[in-house]
Parts: sequence; C-alpha cells; structure tokens
Amino acid sequence: MTLDLSKLKDHKAEILKCEIISLLFNLGKTHAGISNYKKEKNKKKDYFPQAQSKFTGYRKYYNDHFFESELKEVNPKLLDFVDSITINIFNQKITWIKSSKKNVTFENFFGNIFFSGCENINSSIDKGAPISQLDKLWISNAFGGYKEDVKQENLDCGRKLFFQKLDSFLEYKGFYANKNNLNESNWCDLRNFVFDNVQDWYIHLLSDTRFPVNDVTLWDQAYMSASLFKAFVSSAILKDNCKEGSKSNEKIIDSKRENYRNIKWSILGIQYDKLALAEKALKPVHIKWYREVAKEVDDEISDLFVCEYPIGNEIYRDETGIYFLVSEELINGNSSGDNSSNFYPLSDDLDEIKKAVREVFLNKFHGEVFPAIFLTKPSRRLGTLGHLLYKASENYLKAELPPNFEKEMIKDSDSQGEGVCQVCGLRLANKKDKDYLVCDICEERGQGRLDEWMNNRSQETIWTGEIQDKNGMIALVTLKFELEQWLNGNFLSTMVINDIYHMKNVPDFSSLIEELIKDIETKPDKPLKDTSLSELVDKSLSKTKLNEYIESILFELTIGTQWENFIKETLKEPNRCSFDENNRKIDWNGMPDEDKRFLLTLFTQFIIQKGPSPARLKRIWDSTQDFLFDIKSNLESLLEIPENRKKRFIWEKKGIPDGEYYDGDLDFWVKDGNVYLITNTEKKESKNNFNLRDYETKEKDSIELNLDDKQEENYLPFLSIIDPTPVSWQFAIPANYVQNLLKNIKEEYLKSFGWVYGKLPLHIGIIMQNYKKPLYVGIKALRKIRRDKTEWKDLRQETGENGLKSILKDTYQNNYSVSDNLEDYYSLYEKTNNDGKYKFYIYPDVSKESSYSIIDNLKDDVANKYYFYPNTFDFEFLETNSRRNDIFYELGKRRINRKNNRPYNLEDFQYFILYKKFFENKEASKLQKLVYLIYSKIADWEGNAESIKSFLLSTFVNILELKNEEEKRNFALILKYNDWEELERTDVNLFIDRVKTFLDMFEFYHKALKGGNLNE
Repeated sequence: MTLDLSKLKDHKAEILKCEIISLLFNLGKTHAGISNYKKEKNKKKDYFPQAQSKFTGYRKYYNDHFFESELKEVNPKLLDFVDSITINIFNQKITWIKSSKKNVTFENFFGNIFFSGCENINSSIDKGAPISQLDKLWISNAFGGYKEDVKQENLDCGRKLFFQKLDSFLEYKGFYANKNNLNESNWCDLRNFVFDNVQDWYIHLLSDTRFPVNDVTLWDQAYMSASLFKAFVSSAILKDNCKEGSKSNEKIIDSKRENYRNIKWSILGIQYDKLALAEKALKPVHIKWYREVAKEVDDEISDLFVCEYPIGNEIYRDETGIYFLVSEELINGNSSGDNSSNFYPLSDDLDEIKKAVREVFLNKFHGEVFPAIFLTKPSRRLGTLGHLLYKASENYLKAELPPNFEKEMIKDSDSQGEGVCQVCGLRLANKKDKDYLVCDICEERGQGRLDEWMNNRSQETIWTGEIQDKNGMIALVTLKFELEQWLNGNFLSTMVINDIYHMKNVPDFSSLIEELIKDIETKPDKPLKDTSLSELVDKSLSKTKLNEYIESILFELTIGTQWENFIKETLKEPNRCSFDENNRKIDWNGMPDEDKRFLLTLFTQFIIQKGPSPARLKRIWDSTQDFLFDIKSNLESLLEIPENRKKRFIWEKKGIPDGEYYDGDLDFWVKDGNVYLITNTEKKESKNNFNLRDYETKEKDSIELNLDDKQEENYLPFLSIIDPTPVSWQFAIPANYVQNLLKNIKEEYLKSFGWVYGKLPLHIGIIMQNYKKPLYVGIKALRKIRRDKTEWKDLRQETGENGLKSILKDTYQNNYSVSDNLEDYYSLYEKTNNDGKYKFYIYPDVSKESSYSIIDNLKDDVANKYYFYPNTFDFEFLETNSRRNDIFYELGKRRINRKNNRPYNLEDFQYFILYKKFFENKEASKLQKLVYLIYSKIADWEGNAESIKSFLLSTFVNILELKNEEEKRNFALILKYNDWEELERTDVNLFIDRVKTFLDMFEFYHKALKGGNLNE
C-alpha cells in the first residue's frame, strides 16, 4: 500500500476542520439542565436545582437547533461562519452542524467513523455501567484523589463565554471578512484557539456523573476521541481515498457497523534521551539551556504534526521523548517489525516527515542529538505506550541520523582547539571557562542563559553557590513514579467501577461465573435483563443478547493488545475464539469447560474493573504529572525554607567590569556595574566588608563592598534539572533541607494518591555532593539511583492488613469527605494467600506460575497477606566520583552488602528522625568510636553472630551511656524495636540488618549532610 503525502498536504484544512468539530461534539453536556445532572428519582434534590432545563438529553443540543440559536444570540456572523464550514473530503460535503447530530444513518461519515469507531472507545463499552450516582459532582484524579467540585458557572456560562471568545477571535483575525478565502494557516490558528480554550474549560467538567467514573473529565473524553478520529482521517487521505468519483464509504472502511471497531492505532515515538542532555552539564546554565531547548524541540515537533503534517496529536511526553497517536497505516508496509519488541519503522513513503523531524533536532541541537522514530504494534488501546517507554534506552541506539551526520559533528569546531568540548562532547574547544574546555557554541548558549537569569532573578537560581547549604553541600533529587503497570493498563484491574458485593441480585464473583457458564450453555441468546448481569450493564443494553454482549466486550478490549495473545495462548482450543476480523466469533458449543471459565472470568473482570480507555490512560499520566508540578510549585513550603534563606545581596552601580569575582569562599557576579552575591548568604558569617578579586587575574579590584550598602532581592534556592513529566522530576536543593522534603512529601502523596497507596510507588533518589563538584558527576549518579531497570515484581513486598491500614487510616479519615466508599473501589490489593472478592487476571502473561490474582479489600484478619509496592527513598554521598559505582540494584535492593537495606520505605524515615533527635546532644567523638567498632565487628560477623551481637549491645550501653530504661528504650526505637528487651531478644540476622540501618543513618546525617541541622 502506498501512502500519498501530497494528498495529506492538499487536505490539511479538511483534517483540521474535522478535529475542530470533533473537539466540540459534546457541547450538549455543558447544559446544567440535562438529565445527566438530575438526581435519581429517590433523591431529594438535583445537582443544580436552580438551573432551567432547556433540553434533557445532551444530543438534543445539536439535534433540536439550540446550537444555532446560541451562536446567533452571541453574533449572527458567528452562526453564518459556523454554518459555512464545509468539509470536502472522501467525495462528501459535510457541514459542522449536520456532522454533530448523532441521530444519523450509518451512511454518514461522522456517524460511522467518529461515533462508532472512535468515540465509542472512550464511552459505551469501556466506560462500563457503574450503578452509583455521585452524591455531589466532584472530579477525582485517576486514582480517586479529590481535584475539585463541578461548579454550575462552568456549564452554561462557560459555554456562552467560549462562544464570546470565539466570536472575538474570529472578528479580530479576519475570519468573518475572509470566510470564503481561508488558508491552511488560518485553520491551524482556529484549531489551536479551540484546543486551548476548550481544554481550559472542559478540564473543570465531567464526562459522566456516575461514581467512580468521575475520574475522566469532559476534556479527556473530547481530546482523545478527536485524536483517534484525526489519526484515522489523515491515514484515509494518505491512502488516497479522496479521489473524485470514488465510492468513499466502501473505500474508507466496510459499511458494516461492527467493522468500524476494526480500526486500530499505533503510538509514534520520537525518542531521545533528555536525561543524557542534563548529564552534559558543567554548570546550571548548561542544564537550563538543554532543558529549555528540549521543550522547544518537543513543541516544534508537536506543531509539525498538528498542522504541517497532521497525522496525529501529541498524547504524551516525558524524559524519553514525545509521543503521538497515529493510524496503524503509517507503519512501513515492507517491514515485519522487530519481533522481539513489536516496534516498527515509519513508512518509507513518509521520509519527508522523518527528514522534517531530523531538521528540528539539527537546528536546535547543532548535530548533538537525533531521535529514534518507532511505531508500536497496532491496537485498539494505548497500553502499548508503556512498552515503548520501557524500551527507550535500547531505541536511543537506533537514532535516525542524517546522511551528512559526520560533517555535522565537526561543524563549527574550533580548528585550533585544545581538545573536545567538555559540555557537548562533540566540537573542538579551548579553555574559555577557567579550567574547562568549552566550544564557542556552548559558550554562547551559557551566556544566553545568563542574560535570561538577569531578567528573571526572582525565579530558580542558576548558581550552585546559592544552592549550597552552610556545609557547602547540595542535594540532587529525583522523584520518580513506577508507572509501568499503570501505563500498560494492567493495574487498572485493581480498581472497580462496581462493587458487586453491594448489589442485591448479584452473587459473589465465583458464583457469577458459574451462572454465566450455565446461561451460555443453555440460552446464549437470552437478553441481558434476564441474566445475572442485569445490574452490571447499562439499561440501554438490557435487550442485547448475552452471547453478543460477551463477544463485543472480549473482542473490543483485547484486539491488538497483549490480552489477545494471552487469550490465544491460554485456551486449550484457541480456534474456538476467532480474532479474524472477517469472522470474529466465539464458538461456545463443545468448548472445554476450562476455556469457558477462563473467557467468562476475563469477560466479567472487564465489566467490573476500570477500563483502560485512551481517556483514562491519559488521565493516569496527567495525574502523576500534575502531582509533580504541584510539588515544584510548593517546593519552598515543603522544604520549609525560611525567608532569610531566599535573599540575595546586591550592590548597585559600583563601576566594576562585568565578570565573576570572589572573596574567599564567596562568589560575586557583576553585570552592568551591579554586583550580585551568588553564594548562600549564610556563608558570609560575620563578615561586613568584601574585597573582590577577578577569577582570571586573581588581582584585587579597587572597589570594596560594605554590607551596609547592600540591597536585597528574593530568589528560589533550587533549580530544575528536568521539567516535571508524568514519570519524574529531577532538581537540586540545599542538602540540609532533604530531611524536610522526605518528611513532608508523604502527606502530599496521600492527599493525591492515598486510596491507591501501595500500588503507585513513588521512589525518591538523593545524591549529595559538594557544590564545587561538576554537576554532571552527580547527575549521572542520579540516573543510577532512579532504579529504572528494576523489574516490577522486585519492587513488591508482602505485608499483613495492619501494615497497610496503619498508613491508609490517615487517607480514610482526612481525605475529601464524600459519601461514596472510595476504598471499596480503589483500595483493592493483590493477596498472597486465602480467597478473596475477585479472581482477576492482572498480568496477561502465560509464563506466570499463577496467571490470575486474588484481589480484595483489606480485611480484619491477621491471616491475610497482601502484596504492596511501597514508596521508597535512597541516598548516596559522592565524597569521591567512584562512589556512584555503589549504586547498583539487584532484586530491588542495593547489591553491595553493607548498603543492601537501601532503598528504605518512605515510612521508615521516621526512624532517621528519631536518630537525629537522639544524637543531637551526644558527643560526636563517642558516636564515631561506636561506628568504628560496628564496622570492625561486621567484618567478622560470619560464625560469631551471637557473641558479636552481645558485644554490640554492651557497647551501645557503655559508649552511649545508656544509664536508664528510658534511654535504652529511646535507642531501641531508632532500630525499630519497642523497647530494649525486644532488641535483646531479636534474631541475629534481623539485628545485623538494623545495625546496617544505624550505619546508614550515621552516613546520612554525619557524612552526607556534614551534621545537617543537628546543632541548630
């Protein structure tokens, strides 16, 4: 099959019109008087009792001409313009107004493709049939955390405001005057206007008023539906299905309704290593340059695919690149793909697009970086994104290099260079920056960021001297979510849309499966209303036949996903479940009982669990990214930075030449005669006069600065290494505030994700180093402490129900107060023993010993054991560069024996705090003596465990002078024992683990932090 790129270019405007219309297909849901916002009959009040109902069903907004009336009310020219929009595509002329009416025949392009083929994925089957209505309208994140209430002013008033803004935009941009002569650029501007304004509006509204599907906003549904549609339309055009005289409906897709659900999509990844860009940094100015330019690159590529080559919309970006939702038709037709990874190259017919992408990278990065370009295996879902992200580090090695790559590598090099630039690592350079080789281009980049800093000095600093604490230490931090099982949709199986155990006529899960087996064997064409599923399906489907509904669910949710292969490989007789798109059918007659039970279990799971719709998966990565952006916005308060620590000293108009100066350990930056102290002001101590020396000449300047002449300005004493993504955020802070971060971030996490604590692990990695050490040393260590390549199963731990409940109780008591029992829907965990509510297939992997998992709420039974994935923290003090080699994980823990307790569960930081308090007033020499003795005895632990344990216990008492039971108990608490007697009775292996933790505490406070706040 040939893809004709010229056709795509010729029909850009039509594609953009389709996208604009599809973004607004749900306008009727913004009326406060529709039936969606009316409480059930047995309720006493409506959601919006003061709202006047103009129409009851949201489809009537278009069908009964309310749309046209409201446009005319704002401005008759607005109605005339909208009415004039005609899409000339596939040998059809489709108007905006007619295309938005859903009561159309299936000969209508929008009715078939958009509603049945695309929008249906985010609605209908995948949304399921939750029976609970929200007591009040509120929006949750993807994990049940409260975001905001739905306010009435964002409905009808919001719609009117949008139309008024649209009217002003069209008038100002000349759309009314030139409506018959609009070009592609005009339509791109209009698309971007609609996108930005609808997003800002729809994120405050719900797609559905039932609980617990209040996690998906109207924006999530509209944007993902429009993106699916745009990808299909562009691919149909690329396939040359828009020629005059063609029978468009047959050319686009078979006219049978079920075949609209054969449409598949791929994820197109433009992958490059943004962490590696940060690792190039000698100084913060270089970090800032690479971070900002990476964003510019992503933005330009996104714009490229929106208008220039409108093949698909951006759906995701993180530290591995930027990703787009596109049609499966873009896969190279001559390639079978990489069978080991299920990735495919872009079609050779689209080489022009690949070249355009490379040009963006070339122009921005000057030949330093080029991307790998891959597509995932076609699917009806977006779960393949997770696999593409996981394989990013391998894909970087397969970058799309330009034909003249070697020339680009040496372009702009200094022919008289002393060596290779220590920033870009590409061009020849000379020593321009004190002791470092820096090429002209990198020097210019750094200078440009210095100029930016001058204009934004109240924001994040670009000086490590201002970040350092009083001991000269900085901490490089990574906050990283372990999202693998969420992005592929697997862990959505641990959340449900209906709690069947609260239903009157639904038996327990296992009994329900058995009843369905009987039904499918005796009356497969029985209507759903007469089956055990009557309470589990939408009332509109009550007359649907049982076998047809089961088939639609199983096929719709598995086609082209890992579940399809799982089904084929698990069934004893896989030929009875045909995935052939021309004969998609399940033959129940004669099917082995084991196969029936497997398929019906999977089917029942799918209608009970939260579905992995594109909109919900988008909501997952939006939720984690929003959390990290909130952490960034509130970092000052989380670190508890006092006001005086955020002050910078300035001496104005001193007549000193521009450049960098110093006085002892204090650094100064001079620009336009103004002198800026770029060192933490705590470091000046009692000094009142400063004599500046030039860094290059080492000579004292004639100007002396007096502290009394200074002025002050505010700044933020931290810097971002990368911007927050759905996966992580990396940043640098004063090392002495690390303990405040670890202490306070737990509460922030529970506010957003408390209902799924133990299923959405957050890992905190900390690298502490002297501020004078090159940043790239710490940043490279920071990549290692991210724990990127640790297997998911190696992150999990086993606990009893009390272990989880002790943490979750704060969430249950202090989270957003609603009448809905969120824990019954969100706080379900995989059990390690006994029976439970649900037998779900979480991991579609036939290689697992037990392919299904028991999912249940926490029970008041000590015999119950659960798997959970804790929030963790790890740290390393880079006293030498080689120390980063200590950071290596095996089965989720450090491989080096003396550090194999790391990472610690975040809850364990409370014991670090106890350690700090205990030793605040102890003599440092005694503690050092104790630590020396512990290290000397650990080396001889083998074969002498009991005697060494007794020796260390007496050593604790004698060196630390534990004179009474209270002091002994306080020390035992540090080691996680309730009292000294429990410490004495403990198993020797557990004892040595706790002693290793004691040594880690010593390294954290007395080595890495150099004492931290212990003496304050």
